[in-house]
Amino acid sequence: MDNEKKVILKVLVGSHAHGLADETSDKDYRAVYVLPTSKILSLNYKYKGNDWVEGDEDNTAYEIEHFLNLAIRCNPSILEVFKAPIVEPLNADELTDGVLLRQLFPYVWNPNDAFNAFLRY
Repeated sequence: MDNEKKVILKVLVGSHAHGLADETSDKDYRAVYVLPTSKILSLNYKYKGNDWVEGDEDNTAYEIEHFLNLAIRCNPSILEVFKAPIVEPLNADELTDGVLLRQLFPYVWNPNDAFNAFLRY
């Protein structure tokens, strides 16, 4: 990821997070990052929303605005981030931001929206 991005949360998802992995399973990670305000407000800023890197490990990272927009729609891939194990050793400030982000779960969770999101999945 760009060094301008501040990763505030990185979690292990997929088969390894659910105890279903075997020796052929890759590791899947999801992360949430924050961009500097100066970057977002610059004239040459192009909104991307998320980044995906494939390899031995699958890494998907969401810009926080995009992450929260998906969260309030109960997107299944995003809901998993709220409860998955934190794996990235972050500094104390970043860990605090990530924990605070995960505490929003009761405010984004809606059983009807989750049901409808899973139907569309």
